[in-house]
Formats: sequence, C-alpha cells, structure tokens
Amino acid sequence: MTMVLLEFSIYPVDKGASLSPYVARAVEIVAQSGLPYQVHAMGTVVEGEMEPLLQLVGRCFEALR
Repeated sequence: MTMVLLEFSIYPVDKGASLSPYVARAVEIVAQSGLPYQVHAMGTVVEGEMEPLLQLVGRCFEALR
C-alpha cells in the first residue's frame, strides 16, 4: 500500500461569478470520503491510496457538472 498526497482545486468556470456553492459541494464530498484532508486558500490536499483519490476527484468533478 503506497500512500500519496494529492492536491487539487476544482470549480466550474461556466457557472457565473459566485463559485462558493460549488466549492462547498466539492469539500463536502471530500469530507464524506473519510480520508484525511486539509482545505487551504488555493485547493485541497487529501491523503490516501492513488486509486481511491482519483475516484474521489472524479466524484467531485461529476457533482459540479
């Protein structure tokens, strides 16, 4: 088992000026994952194995569509 840190920033660019509801939804999905994470000014860092992390980012992406 190889643990990695994955940092990502995700927000839609076609939804208007107020992006905070979309960012909040992505953070909610990350929090529900149960993985250790930290939100900072420019993104979110999540710790875990690569495949679950990539699936998590995919779920965040789908939620913002």
